[in-house]
Amino acid sequence: MADPRITALAKTLVHHSIDVRAGENVLVEAFDTSHEPIVTELVREIHRIGASAFVVLQDYSVRRAMLEGASEKSLGLEAEIAVSRLGRMDCYIGLDAARNRAEMATVPTERMRLFSQAYSSPVSSAMLKTRWVQARLATLALAQSAGMGCDEFEDYYYRVATMDYEKLGQRSEPLAVRMRAADKVRVLAPGTDLSVSLKGFTALVADGRRNLPDGEVASTPVRDSMEGTISFNVPSLHNGFIYNNIRLVFEKGRVVEATANDSGRFQRDIDVDANARYIGEFSFGTNPYLCKHITDTLFDEKMAGSLHMALGCCYNFPGRDNGNYSSIHWDLIQSHLPEYGGGEVWLDGELIRKDGQFLPRDLQPLNPDQY
Repeated sequence: MADPRITALAKTLVHHSIDVRAGENVLVEAFDTSHEPIVTELVREIHRIGASAFVVLQDYSVRRAMLEGASEKSLGLEAEIAVSRLGRMDCYIGLDAARNRAEMATVPTERMRLFSQAYSSPVSSAMLKTRWVQARLATLALAQSAGMGCDEFEDYYYRVATMDYEKLGQRSEPLAVRMRAADKVRVLAPGTDLSVSLKGFTALVADGRRNLPDGEVASTPVRDSMEGTISFNVPSLHNGFIYNNIRLVFEKGRVVEATANDSGRFQRDIDVDANARYIGEFSFGTNPYLCKHITDTLFDEKMAGSLHMALGCCYNFPGRDNGNYSSIHWDLIQSHLPEYGGGEVWLDGELIRKDGQFLPRDLQPLNPDQY
């Protein structure tokens, strides 16, 4: 008999996240999950409602070997195959259970750039045309990163991944309403004085329909509006390397100065194309059960009391497209909780959040102490 928590997760993914219907085709793409019972449970749940399940099992160590030796032509052919498959799908579920989060750390930057441009970019574009969700699974690697025992982390994970996302969505809507009507955002925190305009763009509530875990309210900046300096106090794992103490200076929306624990590597990572130094997303984390980082972006960007912005590609959705197309979408995170140094967010001259706590009455239900 399957762990009831796994069954609950499968139901959340199939019914809440992508709302699979009878007769539809669903692709389940799973990384490092060949023995994970969640794949089996997903297939059963998809079949139970009269839809068709298709499964692709991937392995990061095999992917690394491909990256190290594949030609641009072969990557392009692989992308064509993946795009063709996705074109026949109505829904997509991506599962990540990476055993070694540093698997890609020593792959040369130019190889990662080639992979991003020749494979990841076209495949991601095709995936976004489906009803999709990306889910991180509980793994030993994540438990180690979180500083927890395996059983403790599993309990933590399933609490977060199967929470009441309908309630979170309802409580997040007032923040989305404010962001849709907003022009100027100003962020003040240690090492940070940043301003940006959201004028003309919508804001979307992320409540378990795109990521699991989830919890954010996401908008898009006017491409050339970001000005000032920001210091990110949450580590960022990118292409297998953990960046710390990232500091960016913006002028007219573009990163003109960047430092980190490996500034040279960071500079190479954001020079993959002409638009990677601009911002494609500006969002607030809202998940009340995520209050400390575990150095995994899918978790950390959802932390209550945080904000994040994505270097590179915007989302090609109505009201979210600022024209900044790039082969990367790299979320960088700043927490304003007191243990991270605090911070303030001002929206059109109103202080809406201080030290991670929302202040206006309509936003207070988002604070963790309200759950």
